Amino acid sequence: MSLFVSNWVLLAASLFIAAPVMLWKIKDTVSLEEDLKFSDETIEDVIPQYQMRSAGQMQHRDVV
Repeated sequence: MSLFVSNWVLLAASLFIAAPVMLWKIKDTVSLEEDLKFSDETIEDVIPQYQMRSAGQMQHRDVV
């Protein structure tokens, strides 16, 4: 029984210590530039053509 209790105490303590990290460091969303930071893709590869045209970020290009 003492082994069971000690396991639960260790679990609760580790969750208590890790809670600030989970709350402050983990983000729900990231910016597009930050998401593409370590990849070889560009914004033009990721965003569909119609969204880029509507945002005015790209010249008109016919999609074949």
